[in-house]
Amino acid sequence: MKQSKSKRLITLSILLVVVPVLILGIVGYNAAKKAVYLGIEDQLQEEANDWKLLAQSYEKTIVAQGEQVREETIESVKNLMAEQVIGKSGYIWVTDSNGVYVVSKNRLRDGEDINQSEDANGVLFIQEAVRKAKAAGTGTDIQKYPWQNIGESKPRMKVAGLSYMEEWDWVIGPSAYYDDFDNGSLRMVRNSLLVTGSLVILIGIILAFTFVDNKRRI
Repeated sequence: MKQSKSKRLITLSILLVVVPVLILGIVGYNAAKKAVYLGIEDQLQEEANDWKLLAQSYEKTIVAQGEQVREETIESVKNLMAEQVIGKSGYIWVTDSNGVYVVSKNRLRDGEDINQSEDANGVLFIQEAVRKAKAAGTGTDIQKYPWQNIGESKPRMKVAGLSYMEEWDWVIGPSAYYDDFDNGSLRMVRNSLLVTGSLVILIGIILAFTFVDNKRRI
């Protein structure tokens, strides 16, 4: 009977240590992950705004030099955008208000109508991105969307910063997977929490056994 009671005390003591540590670990990791993701979103919005400002500066050049340089100047901006790599594999896409590609990855799909494109959840994310970009006016916004490439087993979350350049009717979307920016910071947080949590749990178990052992002797 005493042995059964001792086991219950040990189990209860361990649970009182383990459960709060697990909860705190999950909360801490999620908070760190959210902070990292917000930083990525801010960076992409800054990129979207910077590219809009750059394109607007080229438009001023066109106005100053004359319409004869328009096509060549806009083409140079498109090529410059297509050369950019964001994170590990991200890129800048541009559509017009109708969802037609102006700049695609490596410019392979320029001119293609992607207005009906759906993400992995069936959301018409290009339409949503166009709406958000135009609604932002002189500001910026973001578009999050799960995307699954051919050959991949499951979708991964992507995010695009959004800006709208009215002069050229461009929706500018620097985009990347969230994990494109994995610099090890989240792994470090997770490993730190695991080590700390394991130590706390181990100490808790030792204290639980010690407490029960002392109760037995009394």
